[in-house]
Amino acid sequence: MNMKKILSTIMLALVTISASAQFDEGKKYLGANLNGFNLSYSEATDLSINLGANAGYVVQDNLLLIGTLNFDFCNSELNKFELGGKIRYYFDDNGFFVSGGAKFVHEYIGDFNDFQITPEIGYCFMLNKNLALQPSIYYDMSFSDFTEKSRLGLAVGLGWFF
Repeated sequence: MNMKKILSTIMLALVTISASAQFDEGKKYLGANLNGFNLSYSEATDLSINLGANAGYVVQDNLLLIGTLNFDFCNSELNKFELGGKIRYYFDDNGFFVSGGAKFVHEYIGDFNDFQITPEIGYCFMLNKNLALQPSIYYDMSFSDFTEKSRLGLAVGLGWFF
């Protein structure tokens, strides 16, 4: 085995070990995210950016409960408010995760209220022992107007585990 393979194996082991400690029962989590990037099934063509904050708690190893609060801006105006929760599962301490949740959505334009379920899949890159970069793909499925209000999106989040 050459030196390059040995170093790669050691680095992978260190990343795995450092990541696994973050998903242990009792850890707390604070995060911020940027969602949307205008991927949608609706006919809306304006740029829409969703900014969010979330907080969570690891209730058992690899299982994180998260509360979410999001604000959506369209053409630099507040368009909608979202409040919800989700549960995230990390696979084998390697950073891959799936989550599912639900949220209440209030759109200011048209005074529209909605309930959505939100499956998501992503990866948690540990930047150091506490800070993580978390890109993901999600789907917001609307119960009120599936055709116009459901959307597929990309999210990029920063999370702090402590």
